[in-house]
Amino acid sequence: MTLKKNNQKANIRNKSEPAEVKDQQESLKKKPVVSEGKVLEDRGQEKSVISEAKVLEEAIQEKISIPEAGEFDEAFTATDSERRQEINDLIDNLTLFDDDLMGKVFDENIEAAELLLRLILERDDIEVLWVKGQEELKNPVVGGRTIRLDIRAVLGDGRQVNVEVQRNGKGSHVRRARFHSSMLDARMLKKNEKFRNLKDSYVIFICEHDKFGKGLPVYHVDRCIRETGELFEDGSHIIYVNGMYRGNDSIGQLMHDFKCKNAGEMHYRELAG
Repeated sequence: MTLKKNNQKANIRNKSEPAEVKDQQESLKKKPVVSEGKVLEDRGQEKSVISEAKVLEEAIQEKISIPEAGEFDEAFTATDSERRQEINDLIDNLTLFDDDLMGKVFDENIEAAELLLRLILERDDIEVLWVKGQEELKNPVVGGRTIRLDIRAVLGDGRQVNVEVQRNGKGSHVRRARFHSSMLDARMLKKNEKFRNLKDSYVIFICEHDKFGKGLPVYHVDRCIRETGELFEDGSHIIYVNGMYRGNDSIGQLMHDFKCKNAGEMHYRELAG
């Protein structure tokens, strides 16, 4: 699958990133791609063999840059060539339901992020200020659980969004949605800032399965007052998207694209590259 290049707008809008995001820029510098197999270092020192999963992850992080035959000098063997082909085959079978690939596709890709959120939130006025893929949020409590978000975005009006792709029910547990929501909220207010200034937050799980088994394209979860049925309106929103849905509408087309291995068969060019 071809990765889409970052939209030029990202270079402008991402200048307004929050301080906590800027502090993490050094950690996002390129890492060298390491290929499985024996690679000679300083003519005699062998690097340890790493797992297939690690090779795949690092290949994705480097925009699927796999060394070609001849780049290993005498260290390159037929086994290396076979492994490279296996890795390329794995990559060719990736879809947007693979979180590493999704994080790479959407990282700083303003155009793709705006398309995704406009379709799911059903609002044409969504403007994404900045977006990051595979961002770690550290727990402020010593020993507390840290999370890594597939996608984190801040909208032009300050609202924050976390999008996760999940292939099984365990990963999309309802209490996980609650925890992710709390981690977003905890970063919105400055010291002594009034609680009424807290912006809305959205935690969106795009599940490969139908989380609630009702056949609906999208499930919206909002707090309500039990006795009256009225919405609580606290600004916290949790949304589950049904990845099995294939209706003749925007969500059906979006879920089709998330399962596509061939970019040429996608409905939305923003996701195709």
